[in-house]
Amino acid sequence: MRAAAPLLAGVLIASACAGAGARDRGTPPLVTTLSEARSAVGKLVRVRGTAQREKMGDAIDAPGLNVVCPDWRLPDQDLGQQVTVEGRLELTSEGAAVVGPGGEISQGTEPGLSYWVLRGCVRRP
Repeated sequence: MRAAAPLLAGVLIASACAGAGARDRGTPPLVTTLSEARSAVGKLVRVRGTAQREKMGDAIDAPGLNVVCPDWRLPDQDLGQQVTVEGRLELTSEGAAVVGPGGEISQGTEPGLSYWVLRGCVRRP
């Protein structure tokens, strides 16, 4: 039993440290430029800018960077205000217009155009 006590103490300490590390990871990085956005694809990030409604969903318009939250709607009182949102950053072309055989174009974004989205958007203070 005595041999198990140090082992058990080590497990408890390691467990406590792992829990503290998870809490101390801090907030995701704030992305403010296209260069930072390109480096953060697939990562959890924050974006700060003016909230607005767009065709593809509610968006945050920051200088040089516009990010859409396609699966979330900002409260009306946030529109036109500076807000910070958090989510997983992607560059996508989903929702692009389709050109039919007769040259007709469906509703959507310009064919071949990609745009920034945050998946799982949440508003942060």
